[in-house]
Amino acid sequence: MYFYNRTDMAKQVEEVKYKRLWLIGVVLSAILYFSGIIRFYIYYRKKVAKRSRTIILTYHRVRNDNIDSHISVSTKNFESQMVYLKENFNVISLDTLIDNIGTKTDILMDNVAITFDDGYKDNFLNAYPILRKHQLPASIFLISSLLGEKEEMLNVDDVKFMKSDGIYFGSHTRTHKTLTEIDINTATEEIHSSKIELERLLNEKIDFFAYPRGKRSHFNEDIKAQVKKSDYKAAFTTENGEIEHEADLFELKRIGIRNCPFFVFKTRVSGIFESRLFYAARKVLKLT
Repeated sequence: MYFYNRTDMAKQVEEVKYKRLWLIGVVLSAILYFSGIIRFYIYYRKKVAKRSRTIILTYHRVRNDNIDSHISVSTKNFESQMVYLKENFNVISLDTLIDNIGTKTDILMDNVAITFDDGYKDNFLNAYPILRKHQLPASIFLISSLLGEKEEMLNVDDVKFMKSDGIYFGSHTRTHKTLTEIDINTATEEIHSSKIELERLLNEKIDFFAYPRGKRSHFNEDIKAQVKKSDYKAAFTTENGEIEHEADLFELKRIGIRNCPFFVFKTRVSGIFESRLFYAARKVLKLT
């Protein structure tokens, strides 16, 4: 992919691993969903344990071809997912989510925030009309140097139009470099300059930051410190998981979504994979 500067061999290894994990996830989701376990789990969690949950979903592209299929969702599937979220969750903005962290609530409805990474043009052409139709908030993390520089990326007019209609924007660095693979001064520039550029373009404060690639090996305490110094309110990873009561605001987990059967999506957002038993098993098997 254009943004990632990796060797062909490293890419192939990662793709094989990703496909293996994806296949395992689909098979396991089918077993859990069609056996009725998911339905029972949701009932138990909400009605018996009386525990609601908060999650953040990560999307990249919404399109109907095979381009970047590993990070894309079709428009049909995306709309089905949005309808399901609207019917079963409180769909909230990142601002609301951050404000709610650490507060006690008796609300049993689950919460979800919708995010997009990179700032592809199809976010405006395909995802935004669906979000607007269902009146759902969402946030898009932009690579500031690519804004309007490539045909496949959002431009300033796209962003300003969506900004006026309930879509929020955050920073995804200036050029999408993996921050742990560059020196700390360059990383600081990536983090800080993107915020300044976006604030100048959008004439509003940029409060949120998403780490490029976003796994634990792609950020560290020094990187987090620079994000804090740049006056962001929170930062988001691509580590899978829900938002816990005392979550680290600069290491917030998100759940990645790609094109998948509807039963896989329902299983993924049910919370069962974040339950103690499943999460422990996933860590042992390195499926987190």
